[in-house]
Amino acid sequence: MKNEGVLTREHLAEAEKKLQMTGGWSHFARLEAHEHMVFEEAVKMLGLGTHYTAERVSKQVVNGTNYRFLCEARPVTHEPHEYLAVVSCHVPPGGKPTDVKASRVVL
Repeated sequence: MKNEGVLTREHLAEAEKKLQMTGGWSHFARLEAHEHMVFEEAVKMLGLGTHYTAERVSKQVVNGTNYRFLCEARPVTHEPHEYLAVVSCHVPPGGKPTDVKASRVVL
């Protein structure tokens, strides 16, 4: 019997490739080394006041790469309270992060 209707890693890889080709966002996944470097460079542009720790990343390929980093955010205050945030940026081909923004995630 054939494995019809069974979702394989190859199916997922092909779907991910199609998403990226059409400008769609990838699923959130663990960060790779180069994504950590992009994140560190991006948060430097946000200034002081909140410490961000990236947990996951989602990407969109459009004239470079758009990144959305799902983060744990911790304000640098007395009795800080942690919350979820998304740090987003765009990295043009061969460039550095631009259009860096941080948004609180409201559940």
